[in-house]
Amino acid sequence: MITEYVEGQQLTRKALETSPEPRRQLFLRQLIDVFAELRKLPFTRGGSLMPSNNEDIELENPPDIVSAFSIRKNELQAAGYTMSRIVITSVTEFFDEQCRVLQHIWTMPYKDLDHEQAEREEFAQRYIRQPEVQSRIGVDSTSRTFFLIHPDLRPGNILVDDELNICGIIDWEFVVSVPRCVSVPPTWITGNDLGLADLLSDFIRVLSSMEEKSEYYSQLAADWGSRDPLDLSLSHILMDSAELDFVFWEKVMPYVTGLCDIPIPDNVQLQVDVDQRLGVSQSFAQYLDTYNLNVEGREETIQRLLQESQVMIDEFKKGAIAWP
Repeated sequence: MITEYVEGQQLTRKALETSPEPRRQLFLRQLIDVFAELRKLPFTRGGSLMPSNNEDIELENPPDIVSAFSIRKNELQAAGYTMSRIVITSVTEFFDEQCRVLQHIWTMPYKDLDHEQAEREEFAQRYIRQPEVQSRIGVDSTSRTFFLIHPDLRPGNILVDDELNICGIIDWEFVVSVPRCVSVPPTWITGNDLGLADLLSDFIRVLSSMEEKSEYYSQLAADWGSRDPLDLSLSHILMDSAELDFVFWEKVMPYVTGLCDIPIPDNVQLQVDVDQRLGVSQSFAQYLDTYNLNVEGREETIQRLLQESQVMIDEFKKGAIAWP
């Protein structure tokens, strides 16, 4: 593990909202510099970075690409699912894998699932998994180029000083190489969460003013400057399945009837799958009740046991009590 102390505090939305325009523009320029740096490192495969076996980490010995370390895959494995761990070699493979993860995440059984929520989630994940959605965001199935992104680039992972200068960016453990079409700014910039309404227009305006700096800036300007907001929403969902519920219903669903190139999922089969998931969820809830595995209402007990365990660990370390 590499650690380094970095001055600064976590960026907040309030700081962006209340900072003077010049200060905010400076922040956006520095953030765009980071994105441009990431564009300098194209890869021919999709996945996570690992140090090269060669001791000399130089340009001629770049990091190895391994199967992606995914937050969502980790969540699925913790829930008992067996997820494939493959190195992506094509854009088609990437989206096939993302759609599998999305389907698993949003068809899992869970306690207290009602019909309305099950129907809502089933419709959304079926809609997004259609190949026409990939066509809508400009997927080039022949492309073999992948670019690095920070998939958890929320404001709290950006450290700034009082002038909004970027001091550092943290939590890079899930950095991954992805196809160009889903290498997009984070949701709080594109308006796909509860972020600033005008930040995307400010961001694109600053990016346009920087496109002459190098080919990497012009590439970003070409990719992001003309992107339809709806395309950005679809890209966010395909990149991170956790965005499905909010982004789909807030940003995509209002325009579904106008998207003639993307079919509406078959309602008959949808209802069959909804009923099946509800049945599995009811069995799951019954299992939790039978074996007293519900966490609800037991938070205080769990917290007390954790505190007692920590005290015991501390005593072991001090030598006050013997190891069992």
